Amino acid sequence: MASLEGDDVATGRLEVLHNGQWGTICDDSWTIVNARVACRQLGYPGAAGYAAEGAGSDPIWLDQLVCGGNEETLQECTSDGWGVHDCSHLEDVKLSCFTGELTVLNFHTLVPLSQLL
Repeated sequence: MASLEGDDVATGRLEVLHNGQWGTICDDSWTIVNARVACRQLGYPGAAGYAAEGAGSDPIWLDQLVCGGNEETLQECTSDGWGVHDCSHLEDVKLSCFTGELTVLNFHTLVPLSQLL
């Protein structure tokens, strides 16, 4: 299970539920492919962008997460293992998903439009 923690329904810090505890995902090896899988898992049609956000306080659950793009959930992607990381919360993934409406982003990480489609 995954959720976005933020002020906007489709943008926020990405968190996953593991053993009854919510936690964050480190941005190491994070790509737009991972973002697409996360947004689809959350019920959105695609990913608009991503960045690092230093606001989490729950455990850092996943690091070096790599998705191929066809996964239904982030849990199907490869990683270093649950709770295994070398990150701080400054590297927590912040995600913005397409909602079908025009989204304006204010991220430092820009992704070419061709990678979003």
